[in-house]
Amino acid sequence: MGIEIWEHERLNPKLEVSDIIKDSLKLYANQGIEPGGFLSAVLENNLFDALGMADSYNRASLFELVQYIYDELPYDSWGSVERVSKYLDKFNPEEK
Repeated sequence: MGIEIWEHERLNPKLEVSDIIKDSLKLYANQGIEPGGFLSAVLENNLFDALGMADSYNRASLFELVQYIYDELPYDSWGSVERVSKYLDKFNPEEK
């Protein structure tokens, strides 16, 4: 079994969520600054767009990114286009 685990780790190394992504998520969660396309797709639960826009590092760390969002961001700030839009509206109520 040890060889199988090693092979999996070699083919799919666990990568940490990058500091740039964490910083973007903090700005989104704390100030309502909309993130870029890849991160917006992740927050909106759009797997096809997220994978299509991800660079190789973010594609490899997507599981860790989703786990980070689940653990660190407010529950109402992610999960669908509507929830993300409603969350951003809290920061800019006059625009609607």
